[in-house]
Amino acid sequence: MDILKSDDLNFDYIEVGNVDEEGILIFVHQSLKDIIFSKAGNPVFAKTYGLLLGSKIKSDNRYIVHINNIMPLGRLNHDRDPRAFSVKRWDAVQNKAFNTYPSQEIVGWYGVRKGWGAMLTEQDQRIHQELFVKSWHVIYLLDNSDDVGNFFHWEGDKLRLCTGYYEYWDDESRESKKTLLENQKKMIVGLIGAIIIILTVYLSGQSGGDPSIPKDNLTIAGDSQETGADDSLKENSSGGDDKVDEAKADDHLARIAELETELEDKQREIEALEKEIGDLEQEVEREKAAQEPDEVASAGTTVYIVQSGDNLYNISQRFYGTERYNQALARINRIKDQKALMVGDYLVIPPVDEIENRD
Repeated sequence: MDILKSDDLNFDYIEVGNVDEEGILIFVHQSLKDIIFSKAGNPVFAKTYGLLLGSKIKSDNRYIVHINNIMPLGRLNHDRDPRAFSVKRWDAVQNKAFNTYPSQEIVGWYGVRKGWGAMLTEQDQRIHQELFVKSWHVIYLLDNSDDVGNFFHWEGDKLRLCTGYYEYWDDESRESKKTLLENQKKMIVGLIGAIIIILTVYLSGQSGGDPSIPKDNLTIAGDSQETGADDSLKENSSGGDDKVDEAKADDHLARIAELETELEDKQREIEALEKEIGDLEQEVEREKAAQEPDEVASAGTTVYIVQSGDNLYNISQRFYGTERYNQALARINRIKDQKALMVGDYLVIPPVDEIENRD
């Protein structure tokens, strides 16, 4: 996977998969998948579908789609269409998108399903065919159990799996994150310094100051003799002061212990931030290096819609001239039970040489 640089577009990007240079071109920020997964993984307010927002331009009879943001809407349910995508509410959704991102437009939608291998379902097709009818509208499907994602787009009146797209990043977003981490580290270091100063002043206050005057040398003006009552009063007063001093000392020691604990906690936070900064720097280096595509689809791959009467044996016979690749197709498409194959399912049909290499 070659790294490409574009001075005109002012960002760096890499090719993921094999981009069809004559078809639709999709540019997507590298953080998109993580952001969508974070929304879908919220234990309380999980949102597993939403809109893709950005811009599109037409060049040489094809579209270039640039995805900048998402707008989460709700949850996908296998047994019914999402409420926000019903015809009744579609106008409200579009108005919300326009008001939230006035300089961008809806370029498609995304959905997250666990265990589907990021492939289209009948529900996905229905949603797209009814509401996302523009030739540049795309679908981004993700499987959060296998951490995979696929783009789909219109090719005529059919939905087609994109064999590749461009993933981009910009120095501004990366530097802003690094600056935030550095500022957090500086703040914690400053807080540790303040704790140390407090400890120093606290301890010096305990060891310094004027020594107490012994009670035995204390005389009261106007008295020439000390009575038994005076002696008793002195003894009681002295005993009470000792108890107060001991209580104060205990409080001071407890406070010092608390400050020392806070200091240790802050030092651990600094170590964690330093590690995160180091990981971010390593990530930058990795992004600058060439990477190999990890998508299932590749050049020559076909996406086949299961028809009535189909099974993996006759599908293997149809595309490869032999039935012996039925198990390979099951593995590639994550089909555990071939009897569960249903009309309308999408199957990835790779070239025969790719199957041979897998086996």
